[in-house]
Amino acid sequence: MSSKFSDVFPPTLPLKSPPPTRNDVHQGFRTPQYLLGWVIRLSEATALFNNGPRRRNTISHVASMILSQRWPEVQSKYPALEALSAPTSILWDYPYVIVYLCSNNFPKKMKSVLENEDEAIQAAMEVIGFFIGEGGRIEMASAE
Repeated sequence: MSSKFSDVFPPTLPLKSPPPTRNDVHQGFRTPQYLLGWVIRLSEATALFNNGPRRRNTISHVASMILSQRWPEVQSKYPALEALSAPTSILWDYPYVIVYLCSNNFPKKMKSVLENEDEAIQAAMEVIGFFIGEGGRIEMASAE
């Protein structure tokens, strides 16, 4: 029975279903890159990262720099995350920034994140400036 790529590798996966390592062949297809993170509108990223530049080509750099600066303080609250590096960001082809904690490019890091998923996700949300609001919705903290 032949499978379609999109059936084997859907655009998103449940947290409890980590993907194979990127480029590994799985069910006849090369595994694409998956990221564990958040897609943030450019306007929201600008507000979250200290009203940084509004230009699309610089906000990702500023976001990664600010995430790295904020990480040690947030990470110190979570001893299980001692070896984990700060979330980082990349631009996407749309007016969004992706802030992610790990990818399937680095299976050891992904395994570490998933072993401590509650703490890792909470710490990443704090460093980004998110919190869980009413009804369990993710919300942005007020601008600093």
